[in-house]
Amino acid sequence: MRKYLAVIALFFALITQVGHAQEASYAVGDETYILKTAVEGELSLLWNTIDNEFRYFVKKGDEIYELKNTKDDDGKYQEEYKETLRFLTGDSSLIPSDTDLTLSSLKYYVNSYNKEKDPSYEYNVSAVKLKTRLGLFGGVSNNPFVNNPENELAPIFGAEFEIYEDETAKRHSGFFEFKQSLKSGDFDYQSTQISLNYRFRFIYTPSFNVYAQAKFATYTRASNTFTIVDETTGLLTTVKESAGNFDTPFAFGLGADIKLFNESYLTLTYGEIVSVFLDSNGNFPMDFRIGYKFKNRKYVL
Repeated sequence: MRKYLAVIALFFALITQVGHAQEASYAVGDETYILKTAVEGELSLLWNTIDNEFRYFVKKGDEIYELKNTKDDDGKYQEEYKETLRFLTGDSSLIPSDTDLTLSSLKYYVNSYNKEKDPSYEYNVSAVKLKTRLGLFGGVSNNPFVNNPENELAPIFGAEFEIYEDETAKRHSGFFEFKQSLKSGDFDYQSTQISLNYRFRFIYTPSFNVYAQAKFATYTRASNTFTIVDETTGLLTTVKESAGNFDTPFAFGLGADIKLFNESYLTLTYGEIVSVFLDSNGNFPMDFRIGYKFKNRKYVL
């Protein structure tokens, strides 16, 4: 589970950087750049994407130095940035030999320098504080992407494990879903599905949210019973099939959370409206769910 949380933490960290990094204009040599502040202290780390390239700078006093890593004629990286860091942090015990020209690695190095120079310095790299909610739901569906000649509505139930960050990426969340579909009448189709999903709240208030959601990847284990005509004997034959498969349906739906008390919500979902990669069964999609969701745990990564 920790591995999956780390991946989702990266997603939220990227959203946080894009949407909330402090920006200002800086003169570097003969050029002026709009740069974001990643670390601020005796040695500050600045960065931005310029001409589709990540560019990194450090500021000490009133001077700003670009961290460069050019190639020579043989295509070998020169790693000039390490010499720049070595020059700027020569009054410390730090050695930049293992530092990469990436935002996370540079943050660690610059924060370490500031901490060594001032023991009261507090690392100003924002941790990603993930929270989780557990939800249960039930409803009905005509299984829009499964052959359903009589357009039967079948009962469904399941659970979801939602992961979100409500400080800097509060409109976004990811969730794992378990869904069980039962047979109904002559529609003898049953399935168990596990899926990976994304949710965006385009209406966000303390008591009421409306969101769009996308189902990216699924594993479905299904069984179906149907009748065919034997071409040899002309008799009706009942066939039962069972199989499992992975899909990337990119199926989209809508939903709403209505706050009840504390961190618990009543949920209303129109689960599967349209899919990019799965064919509709020709019926108007009906996949309606009602559920209850409550706060679970908090993780700091």
